[in-house]
Amino acid sequence: MKRQIFFATVGGYDTHTAQVGNGANPADTALGAHANLLNEVSKSLFAFQRAMEQIGMLESLGPALQDALVVEALRGASSEVNQARSLFTAWKAGDGPSLEKILVDGTKASPEIYKVLFVERNRRWVPKIEACLDGARCMIVVGAGHLVGADGLISLLRARGYTVEQR
Repeated sequence: MKRQIFFATVGGYDTHTAQVGNGANPADTALGAHANLLNEVSKSLFAFQRAMEQIGMLESLGPALQDALVVEALRGASSEVNQARSLFTAWKAGDGPSLEKILVDGTKASPEIYKVLFVERNRRWVPKIEACLDGARCMIVVGAGHLVGADGLISLLRARGYTVEQR
């Protein structure tokens, strides 16, 4: 099992003029070594927080549902290659219902697992996606299972008035 390893280090703080600002605007505290270091720490802490949220989400399911997730993963391992082919074919064709069947329907057998893994996460992500879309440039990366179905991000964004196109 792969584990994420987080390493955060901060160094380089000093009292020199490069700590904030730049040559053109020395009073700008959003520029300079100090601001750059704080930005890097912020990114590291955000990644760590996201991983801890996912661990907490899975722990909140309790031992019986955690065991059910493991059993489901093992049950599907034997047909993984065929499933990957089907997934690729559905993705390439833009076949949302087939993608939903492959990626999501198995978890719907346990409504609580489906709710935690898809419904609640997608709903939490929508405001963050909207904030991202308000910026000049935005790239959003999620697993394909989060895009499809009535509880998928595409449906949730369309319900909020966004136009979502498949290309």
